Amino acid sequence: MGSFSELLSMFAERAGISDAELARRLGISRQTIFRWREGETQRPRHIEDVVRLADALRLEPEERDQLLVAAGFPPDRGINGVIGTEEDFEPRVGREQSRSPGDGKEMGWFRKVLDGRKAKLITAVSAGLILTIVTLGVSGVWSESTGLFDLTRRYDSEASDTLVVVSEFANYGGGQVGYNIASRLEEELYKEFENADIGNVSVKKISEIVTDEVRAIEIGRELGADIVVWGEYDSGRVIAFVTSPSSDDRVGSLERRWNFMSAEELSATVNTDLPNEVNWIALYVLGQAHYWSGREEQAEAVFLRTLEDLPEYPGNAATVYQFLAMIESRKETPDVDKVIAYYTEAIVLRPNLIQALNNRGIAYLERSADGDLFRAEKDFREAARADPSFAEAKYHLALTILWQDPSNTGETLDMLEQAEDLDPEAVYIQDALCRYYSLVENPQEAIAHCDKAIASDPSGRRRGNRGIALALLGRTEEAIKDLQIFLDYLIANDADGFAQLAPSRQVWIETLTRGQDPFNDKILKDLLSE
Repeated sequence: MGSFSELLSMFAERAGISDAELARRLGISRQTIFRWREGETQRPRHIEDVVRLADALRLEPEERDQLLVAAGFPPDRGINGVIGTEEDFEPRVGREQSRSPGDGKEMGWFRKVLDGRKAKLITAVSAGLILTIVTLGVSGVWSESTGLFDLTRRYDSEASDTLVVVSEFANYGGGQVGYNIASRLEEELYKEFENADIGNVSVKKISEIVTDEVRAIEIGRELGADIVVWGEYDSGRVIAFVTSPSSDDRVGSLERRWNFMSAEELSATVNTDLPNEVNWIALYVLGQAHYWSGREEQAEAVFLRTLEDLPEYPGNAATVYQFLAMIESRKETPDVDKVIAYYTEAIVLRPNLIQALNNRGIAYLERSADGDLFRAEKDFREAARADPSFAEAKYHLALTILWQDPSNTGETLDMLEQAEDLDPEAVYIQDALCRYYSLVENPQEAIAHCDKAIASDPSGRRRGNRGIALALLGRTEEAIKDLQIFLDYLIANDADGFAQLAPSRQVWIETLTRGQDPFNDKILKDLLSE
């Protein structure tokens, strides 16, 4: 296999595409293409350029891989992280890392039917932008005169709650162009943060030219920065990155690039488009860094500020609304109407935001206004239809089906079994199967699910449902023990749940102690809608 320049020349000659035409298709300068072909610049620095080259040259998959490998990239690698694409604003955390119902931080709302407790709102949302935001202690201050970190000086933490670092942009345009982009960004970021009611923010320009995300993270952590802005430019494009040095991988980097064909376009980009959009990206990533670090009040202020000047891409705004909904839902006394409104704004902008549909459905269940049960079912059905692998949506759909029609246990159990197939380790799904198989008088089928739920969560909160199954199986002493452990758990952890559930459970225990069956058809039917 030849070098990158050799392969590029061969493929371009075969395709009959000139340097000028190739540059036009890629949105870069003709000189850049010439340097790649002549080997003056060894290879492109970004995989996106190689992928676009392969597309422009109409390469076969094997040839595309050859070009990628020659440029130093792995074959067939996906491209993401560029602001303005729809994919960038899907929650990067992924649903597999979202809080499952009944796990994680207490949200203070949405009463669960299974055990009468207040469940936790699922909070999977994206991070994925390029900005550097850190919450570590400041270890030193960059010295412009020496180009080193001065460990004897520290920024005044009382004077500044947040530090934004801006590095010099790498100039790959040779002598053709030259802009002091870092100073321009420093000035505009300072104005933005000064005008925003988001606490004390310092903006610091450093002279080092950062050329990769690893170094941006290192500098951010060394300086105790919350975000780091860096990038590069040549005569045909500008690329800006905003990187978070946070150790939480839900906060990462966001990239924004501009391509142009003239010096006038470059000048306009540097002086207007670049600072305006980097300001917004900086706020966006700063809000995420605050959120994932537990500083939700600061995160809310930052995200509200971003709504005042949203970029043109609907995905950006949709993600902001999702964060605002999650922040509101986690408050001590959340405004459920506001939660629903935020999720609705996100869904209008991005109808395929599956987690937003799921969470809005939960909010409808909490509000319980006329028609909300139907609205919740509609959201859960849409989420499950859009992503058949979304176990949480199927779980919630199963419950809403049953609450609307307690006789429809067949569809409920079928939906729960589908959810189990997708996520067999989810304790809340096993607990639901334990409960509802018991209530349809199939305790033998229920007991395995009960045991699995308790093995995953030995706290005591799952013992109440197994107590029902054991009583129906005639295992009286075990049933009494489980029901008592469940009541003890409620006493220690959930006063509201104890007040709601203890009277009936205490009657069951007393009845079982007398050797009698506490359950009849009416009680079992009533429990289906409890």
